[in-house]
Amino acid sequence: MPIDSLVRMLACVKADGRSVSHALIIDAAAGATRRVGRSEILTRITISGLVPGDIVLVPDEAAPTGGAISRLLSTTSGTDQNRMCDGIIVRKAGENDGSIVFDIGYFDLKSGNPSGYEGQFISAQCFFKSYVISILKSFYAKNCRIGKERFVVLHTDKSGRAFVRKPPTRPTRDSANRPGRAVKLIVEDGQTVSRSQIIG
Repeated sequence: MPIDSLVRMLACVKADGRSVSHALIIDAAAGATRRVGRSEILTRITISGLVPGDIVLVPDEAAPTGGAISRLLSTTSGTDQNRMCDGIIVRKAGENDGSIVFDIGYFDLKSGNPSGYEGQFISAQCFFKSYVISILKSFYAKNCRIGKERFVVLHTDKSGRAFVRKPPTRPTRDSANRPGRAVKLIVEDGQTVSRSQIIG
């Protein structure tokens, strides 16, 4: 089964929908700088609604040092090639022409006015679309491809108010399908977000 293969091959699996329905995502970098009373600092969210066929990846939890995803890649190149978004939801969407189809939801936690996410999304997309899919084919004899991709930035209200605007249930068909055009959802620290709000 392809989900079993992903769980075996990746060190950053935070949650498997076959055994849990929620995943707590902690942004360690934001948590280290959090000050009491600063509601605009986003340190954690909970992803809910996970079902069998879903896994949640948290690259930072398996990163060797300082959030870098690989010791093989430079961290001083001036690009985000060695930094990823805070999380990736992978869903087995079905099979088509002998290939297993995955839908992918990339998400990042930002505080206040969100910026700097596009390169992180591109790096995560390259990692999954090129590297992970190739490993599944070469070492696990699984023909896989990406169906739908969505990019979502979860961020706090830059004013620091506790008010939270209710986001749409799921991204629209034409939105969030490129790293630079991510859907932005306003949340507050500790909020629970449904997986359907990220992956559709």
